[in-house]
Amino acid sequence: MVEAVLDPIRMPTITLTQTELDDIDAAMAAGALPPDWMDRYHAAVQANVFGHDHKTDRHGNPIEQGRGSASNQTAQSLAAYRKYGRDELGYAENLKRMEGELAASDKLRAEARAAAGAARRNAIGGKR
Repeated sequence: MVEAVLDPIRMPTITLTQTELDDIDAAMAAGALPPDWMDRYHAAVQANVFGHDHKTDRHGNPIEQGRGSASNQTAQSLAAYRKYGRDELGYAENLKRMEGELAASDKLRAEARAAAGAARRNAIGGKR
């Protein structure tokens, strides 16, 4: 039995038990909850876990986008992988991939710094 009140507007961001899932199905069948309640629940859980503005791939799976992710690799995450990931299956391939991601991320960060510096110089009256 569901112990908490099920608010159709404010989604719970918890893992539901099978009993709770059965109660939710019964409440949806009885009209006490809207028919799209489970879809809204899963969307709320994803927003809670990955952030409200997370990106998804073409299959709807969340894409990592923070520091240390493939698109924003850091030297610290690479060092941690070298230290703790040695026993992982595919270590050498993953390390090579991560090193490539780090090089690409460093290049993007350098370009962003250069563009920001140029914009700052232009804002204060030209080159220095």
